[in-house]
Amino acid sequence: MDYAQATLPHNSTGYAPIQLEMGYLPQTSFDWDQTDGLQTVCKTLSKNEARKYAERLQNAWALARKNLEKAQTTMVKQANRHQREPDFVVGDKVWVTTRNWKSDRPSCKLDY
Repeated sequence: MDYAQATLPHNSTGYAPIQLEMGYLPQTSFDWDQTDGLQTVCKTLSKNEARKYAERLQNAWALARKNLEKAQTTMVKQANRHQREPDFVVGDKVWVTTRNWKSDRPSCKLDY
């Protein structure tokens, strides 16, 4: 189940977590006729292949970071949609709830 979840693309990044970690999305089916040229453990990477792999990972991380920032700004807009600026100034009398305030007094009735 963990592998199946790791291969599904995430909504906020647009990539699967295993794709961001490995740099490519591994095959999940056994199609023996199609070869994607995926690197195996036995193969050794040349300098150019390693550089291309690192660049591909950097590009994927940059795009995932951009998508996460976009998702964060969207969530901030959504959270602040019903917020409003306070319409009182210093010196105005306002009602304050003390429900979540902690006090050393024995009861709310005997508080200051």
